Amino acid sequence: MITLAILSAAVLGLLMIRVLPRGISLALIGASLTAAVLHAVLTPWPRSEALLNMIAGSAAGAALSWGVIHAAARKADVRRGQGDGHATSASELSVVAGYFLLGFGVCAGVAICVGLAMRAVSVTAALSSPAATSVTAGVAFSPSLWPALLLLATLLPARTGVTPRAIPLWAAAAAALTWALDAIPPVLPTGEARYACLLAALARWQICAALLVAAATLLEGAALRRRRWSLVRSTPWELRSASNSASAGLRAGCCVLALTSFLALAATMVLPVPEGWAYRAVLPACAVCVILCGLSLLTHLNRSFSVGLAEIGLALVSLGCAAAFQSIVPARVGSPSARYAMVFNALMTGFAFLTWLWGWLAGVWMQQLRDREAWTTAGRMIPLARRFSFACACVTLLCGGLLALWPRFSGVASADDTLGRFAAGVGVNFFALLVFVGCARRGRRPVFHLVVVLGIMSLLGFVAVRMLPFSGR
Repeated sequence: MITLAILSAAVLGLLMIRVLPRGISLALIGASLTAAVLHAVLTPWPRSEALLNMIAGSAAGAALSWGVIHAAARKADVRRGQGDGHATSASELSVVAGYFLLGFGVCAGVAICVGLAMRAVSVTAALSSPAATSVTAGVAFSPSLWPALLLLATLLPARTGVTPRAIPLWAAAAAALTWALDAIPPVLPTGEARYACLLAALARWQICAALLVAAATLLEGAALRRRRWSLVRSTPWELRSASNSASAGLRAGCCVLALTSFLALAATMVLPVPEGWAYRAVLPACAVCVILCGLSLLTHLNRSFSVGLAEIGLALVSLGCAAAFQSIVPARVGSPSARYAMVFNALMTGFAFLTWLWGWLAGVWMQQLRDREAWTTAGRMIPLARRFSFACACVTLLCGGLLALWPRFSGVASADDTLGRFAAGVGVNFFALLVFVGCARRGRRPVFHLVVVLGIMSLLGFVAVRMLPFSGR
């Protein structure tokens, strides 16, 4: 009965097309047909399915349908040429379909975002409590992947100008987050299986974020090159004043995805590694993904330089390289406390290498200065590289202090007093000291003289603290 009434409204709109303005009649017909189709589809919908899931799926499907109509009407309107200056039926249908596409797309996006937020909060609350075993306690929503994919399929072919290019990126990010959260079951296991679920979710998200940021950077670069070539062929005098930067929304979206992958990698580095070669490969794979995110963000600097964007890119590359050094540490070396001592050893080596790398790049990029003024992207990166060299040196000293005092902390079961571990600690402290001395001589910066002094104190402190067990033998 309801479907019949809705179809009657569509027939009424069709009959009134000669009386009412054509746009209003098309909108009435479209709304009636959409409501009839949704009613027919949702009537057999299982009542056990969550309401938000139903709203997101139906709205995304309606948006996809209207997106197809909008594209077809626009193509037909372009073929007719619009030479007489009057609005055609195809152009009015394109406008009406565009409004319906916008409305249903916004509705689907809001429903997907609300559902993902509820799911993320419930997962975080369950993982933060060791006694919790159910993820979906109190939240009757389990996000599905297909509404986000439908919305992405709707937005990808849409040509909505330069600014909203980030909207397909956000739709793809919602689909990726849904896929990542699917790795966590409704009932959490205990022990290492819980860490395995969390590692799988973090790895999925970092892989998707890296691919999205890299794809967005490549596609935006290709679009900018096409735009400049079209200017060269048509109006070359406008080439100098043409914008060479990505849209602000796209850059902001890439930065947000990169920062979330940064936090996910930091969480991956501190989690225990479960049994299995697949989980052993999670950390190096995530390190490569975060480095890819950082390099993708640094690519944007050639188009439009931004200090904040450069700092985020350098931080991602630095943490990715440190995680790559940590991945060398064996997964099973006795107790977890013994493994963390080796982790500090690897991190100290990695950050000492990064201290040398950024300092060396800052010296190489000095060739890009003209009368001590930066005129290229590499020249503008010199103070940032020096800053990150000093920051990595500070983190190296912090890891050195933790490495020296680790067996003295309360709750640490491992004595870490073997001759091999003592030699490894002395070696990495000596390597860090050599790096600090080289940076102080190359850069001639007074702050690195203090770092050298602290490096000597770290080496002597490690020897003094770790020699105590050997003196009692």
